[in-house]
Amino acid sequence: LERGVPYFIEVIATNDIGSTKSDVICNATITVPDKPNVNATPQFVNETRLEICWTVENGGAEILNSNVTWSKFPNFTSEETAHGSRLMEHACMWTGNRKDLTKGTVYYTKVEATNCVGSSIPTVQKFHTLCDPGQPAQPNVVSSGHSSQLMLKVPSFCVCCPITGYIVRDSSNNQLSSSHVVADHNVTITITGLNGGTEYTVQVSAINNRSWEGPLSEPVTFNTTKDASLGSDGKDHIF
Repeated sequence: LERGVPYFIEVIATNDIGSTKSDVICNATITVPDKPNVNATPQFVNETRLEICWTVENGGAEILNSNVTWSKFPNFTSEETAHGSRLMEHACMWTGNRKDLTKGTVYYTKVEATNCVGSSIPTVQKFHTLCDPGQPAQPNVVSSGHSSQLMLKVPSFCVCCPITGYIVRDSSNNQLSSSHVVADHNVTITITGLNGGTEYTVQVSAINNRSWEGPLSEPVTFNTTKDASLGSDGKDHIF
């Protein structure tokens, strides 16, 4: 019989008196497991460890093993194999995990299942491990005063870890009060609570949706404008 092909079966019993037919049943011969159905989004345990889960139809025979192969190359020229394990007894749900992946790196996974007939067509996926935000470029000073504004380009980041904010630190590594507005690929950061007539050296870092802070930008130094007051002659004086 051909593998994986349904056949109709009818049993006929005969004696001296006559024949009796059984009900017609349809059974398929066994074949290799189907192509595994892998969850579209890996579950990251942390930035260097993730878990993937998959289901697979067994082709009519018990699955002997189901493996996931990891590689940094799409053609799997350099690969490492980790055996999958069943999540539940008598179920075709499998899981595989790695805990020594490199942060911020592209990986490829290849999942396949094997029964007594052979191995399935593999399912290949590409994913990117989590990473810190990139280093911002040195900011430009747009205006200086009690509220000073800096402008910089949005730094690089992982798609799965979007940037959610920015931190401004002075030369003593103190965090300054600030807010930011993103327009296209630029960020305008407003620093508040500065003293007039004071020199500041600041650096900016980005923070992502996992509260991971990236590296600081190159420092930028600026002087806030001096405060003005009315003198006895009714004119503005800078002090």
